[in-house]
Amino acid sequence: MKYILSFLFLFAESKAQHTSPLVNAGADVTCKFPVTPSVTGTVTYYNGASGTINWSKVKSPSQPNYIIVIVGSSTAAGFGVTTAEYFGTKLSSFYKPQGFIDSVYNAGENGGQTVFGANITSRLNIGGVTQNKIIILSYPSNGYNGSTYTNVQIMDRWRVWRDSIVNRGYQYLVLGTQPREDFSAGDRTRLNVLNDSLSNLFGNRFVNMMPIAKQSGNDLWKNELDNGDGVHGNGFYHTFLRDKIIAANPFQFIATGGTITTPSSATTTITGLSYAEHFFQLSSNDTEGHGNGDVIRVTYQPETFKYKFRLR
Repeated sequence: MKYILSFLFLFAESKAQHTSPLVNAGADVTCKFPVTPSVTGTVTYYNGASGTINWSKVKSPSQPNYIIVIVGSSTAAGFGVTTAEYFGTKLSSFYKPQGFIDSVYNAGENGGQTVFGANITSRLNIGGVTQNKIIILSYPSNGYNGSTYTNVQIMDRWRVWRDSIVNRGYQYLVLGTQPREDFSAGDRTRLNVLNDSLSNLFGNRFVNMMPIAKQSGNDLWKNELDNGDGVHGNGFYHTFLRDKIIAANPFQFIATGGTITTPSSATTTITGLSYAEHFFQLSSNDTEGHGNGDVIRVTYQPETFKYKFRLR
């Protein structure tokens, strides 16, 4: 089984100057004890980029299917793109056929919603009150200009969101800020500062889109990713957003069992597996800011004994 995300079509169908790495986790592996399972993946980079790789676990044998709830403002809601272009739709197309999720819920709100204005309880309850939930939070720019809120107040509000999610037992990822061309130069710089603060606060749960979205040397949208209003990304941006979320692998915080011997090596063994099917992901993030991932199934089976009978 291979779920290889190749976006070479960007060169044929758009003027996009960059593309996500092509990640191939390799063929599915089946082996029997006492053989130690080994996986080998490959990554292809484009535009002279290089990158890092990482193996992580996606699904354990007893792990239930999750739901993904996308919470936030207009990017989370899919403003300016079609349903097919929306990153939530693309996440569903990646995860659902593999049996990792049941649904992706669009809980985004158009109309200038801010990290302060949203009702946390109502947003987090979308999809039902269940422990099997992954929240993707996206408040990339609304309310971050002017003097209404300080940076300290904004980050404190993000901590309230984080604590509310964790206290409910949910998993989560946080999407970073985006360019905003109707902001002053000072407020556009502030978006970068807040992006760094979010990265520091959320660590490996943070999805950094700013290097992908903004032009080199300024804080404006790349022309090929702007949907035309200087505020929102287009369908290609949503593809890159989907890729980065996959690379971040929110399931790594859920799946248990097994030890990846050398996670940063293209080839690694995996020890400590139970006799069952397990799913692992090879992820890569490149020097252009892009990321991607691919999933492999590892089936570990007990040793087969052969008995010889002698007639007397």
